[in-house]
Amino acid sequence: MREFDRTKTLEELEEDIWGEPEYDSHLVTECHRLRKKRVCDFDIENLRIMIGQEIGMDYLVPIALEFLKENPLVQGDFYPGDLLNNVLKINFSFWEENHDLKETLDLIIQDTPLVPEIEESLDSYLKVHKAIHECSEMMIGDNFKFLIYKIIDNWYLSSITYADGKAVSDGEAERIGEIMNEYSFLIKFCPFCGMKL
Repeated sequence: MREFDRTKTLEELEEDIWGEPEYDSHLVTECHRLRKKRVCDFDIENLRIMIGQEIGMDYLVPIALEFLKENPLVQGDFYPGDLLNNVLKINFSFWEENHDLKETLDLIIQDTPLVPEIEESLDSYLKVHKAIHECSEMMIGDNFKFLIYKIIDNWYLSSITYADGKAVSDGEAERIGEIMNEYSFLIKFCPFCGMKL
């Protein structure tokens, strides 16, 4: 992982003092406050906030990835996977300039259980990085989906089962649309079009 002095603040690392906030909102004042906090003292919620605002990315994303390697669904103040959700939403150009960090993220998401809270962000990330096969995202009925995606140099077929009304009424799930099962398999050919991947 990248080396820098983690006892410094973002203001010190970036050599950019912001001064007082010009807009009185919790988010703006919190971002200003966090720029003055030593990065070694950032917790999950601090990272989630700042990465969500794309502030201090060169220093905070490597730290976030260290937490995500330990537990991809590590939680800030909202839900399991909220830090990963914000990392997946990072602008494409950041990943283009930081291939080493993207490769680390790809390894993390390869082994991350799919949960509803991150599914949309993960789908968007894979689409933006051209890592979803054209035959992919096929819904079969209302509660079963196939997804073919690429992580690093490997292609995977994922089958996802969502809870329907019956699963909720039977007590197998808490809400309709909740992911009940997700299985991923390494593949070399698309099982739908036969294309070599």
